[in-house]
Formats: sequence, C-alpha cells, structure tokens
Amino acid sequence: MRILFALFFAISISLTATANSANSLKAKADSAYQAQYFPQACALYEALVEESPSADAYYNMGNAFYRQKKVGKAILAYERALWLSPDHEDAHHNLEILRSNLPDRFASKRTSFISQKLAQLIESRSVETWVAWSLLWAVLTLALALLYRIATRVMLRKIGFFGALATLTLFLLATLFAFIQRNAFYHNPRAVIITTSAESYSSPTENSNKSRLLHEGTTISVIERSGKNWLQVELPDGSTTWLKKESIEEVITNF
Repeated sequence: MRILFALFFAISISLTATANSANSLKAKADSAYQAQYFPQACALYEALVEESPSADAYYNMGNAFYRQKKVGKAILAYERALWLSPDHEDAHHNLEILRSNLPDRFASKRTSFISQKLAQLIESRSVETWVAWSLLWAVLTLALALLYRIATRVMLRKIGFFGALATLTLFLLATLFAFIQRNAFYHNPRAVIITTSAESYSSPTENSNKSRLLHEGTTISVIERSGKNWLQVELPDGSTTWLKKESIEEVITNF
C-alpha cells in the first residue's frame, strides 16, 4: 500500500510540475507576442508544443509566424492546430485568409456535391472525436437492445428495436468516419511547402522534367516516398508530382 501511495504521489508531482512548466512557457510566449518580439514568441511556442501540444498553442504560433511574414510556417502551424482540433474556428478563419492570397492557383477536384459535403463532415471532427461518438452509439445500441429484450409493453419493445437499429447505424457511420479520417492523415498525410519556392518534377530525380514551380504555403498530400530526399505528392487539383523533401514539412511528424 505504501508503495502504491508513493507511486501515486510521484506521478501527481510530475504532472503538476509539467503543468506548471507548460503554463510558464505559455505566459512567456504570450508576453513576447504582445511585446511584438515575434521570433522569441515562436521559439517559446515551439517549446510549449513539444512539452504540451495544443490547438491554441499552434494557433498562436501561426499568428507569430504570420507577423514575421513566414506564410508557409504559419499555415503549417494552423494545419497542426486543426489536426488536434478540426473545429477550431479561428485557425480555419486565418487559413482561409492566407490561402486566398497565395500565388499558386489550382482548379477544383472533380468531385460531386455529395462527396464534397461528406468529406467536409468527416474532416469537421478529429479521429478521437469520431471514436468517442462511436463508443457512445455502441453503448446506446446495447442499452436499447436490452430494453427490447426485457420490456413487456409493445411500445417499449418498438422503441428498443427501432432505437437500436438507429444507434447501430450511427455507430457504424462514426466508426467508418474515424477510419477514413485516420487513413487520410496517416496514409496520405498533409504537408506544407515552407521554402519560398519549390520545383516539382515528373519523377524522383533532378534530371527529370520539371512540372511547375510551387510556392510557399501550398498544402499538399504525401502519396509515396522515394529514398530520403523525394516525395510524390498530390496537389490541390488532384494531379501528382515529385518534390524534394527539404522544401516541405509534414503536418503530422509522429506517425
């Protein structure tokens, strides 16, 4: 018992120390930003997200990078904020403003209206949120199935039966959306061009034909990796090309 108490006490102290350190870093970063010391603010926010990642910290980091006119880094930070919290309205708003002023223009993908709306719905929540909804619908399905099983009144049995069917459908949809969201991020992760410009190529070699010049801030999806230096990517219009890895940074780095 004493060992368990000591272990619990040590964990509590560690968590408290971590929280205090994160709060201290946030306070220093916010102060540097308010004083318009933007490089220092960025460095402090980077230290903060390494210690305690959060959507708000990435959002603030994006603002600090934007004030230094580092558009690619700002967009990357906003993308990371949305990875942690897809419904972060301020990050969405700032991203839309920055993207509307980017030099690269792409035609829209040829997808149906329903497909576009479905994709927006899936991306509006994180994988963790869809999993939580899936678990909730699973519990409700079991509860309603139990009601159908034990109820003696016809009305209650109907509520249990049709309610279980409805919640089972919602459970399957939430599970599917979580899988699609996870697959999209982990198998074709997003990345952002962070250099001023980047040449794209038809194949993973500098001797191949150059496709087009891409500019800072363009968001792409990684399809394939070739060696340590090349990535095949999908552009916003659905076309594919090859880029040097040094010119981009991926939104998710721990997969």
